[in-house]
Amino acid sequence: MPQKEDESEKEMIPKSFQIFGHEFKVIFQDDLIVEEEAVGTYRHGKHLITIQNNGKGVTILKSRQEQTFFHEITHCILDQMGEEKLYHNEKFVDLFSQCLHQILKTAKY
Repeated sequence: MPQKEDESEKEMIPKSFQIFGHEFKVIFQDDLIVEEEAVGTYRHGKHLITIQNNGKGVTILKSRQEQTFFHEITHCILDQMGEEKLYHNEKFVDLFSQCLHQILKTAKY
C-alpha cells in the first residue's frame, strides 16, 4: 500500500490546466526516461505534458517531478505566447521555472 503523504504537503502537479482557453493534460509515464531520455516532455500538438513516474527501477524525487512540471509548463506558456526564442532558451526556461516553482511552493496565504 502506498505511503500516505503529509496532509500539509501541497500538491503541485495538476491532472490538467488551461491556457488561453485550451486544456492541457498532465500524465505520468513509467518509461519516459528510457523512451525520451528525459524526465519530462511537452507535446505541443497533443496539449500534453508527460512526467517520469516512479517505478520500473526508476526513482524520481517528488521535488524533481515538480521542478520538471514547472519546466514543461514554462515551455508550454512560451509556446502558447508565440515566444519561440525564449521557448528554445533552456537557461531562461530552467531559471524561470525554478523561480515559479519556489514561489508557489513557499507561498503563504
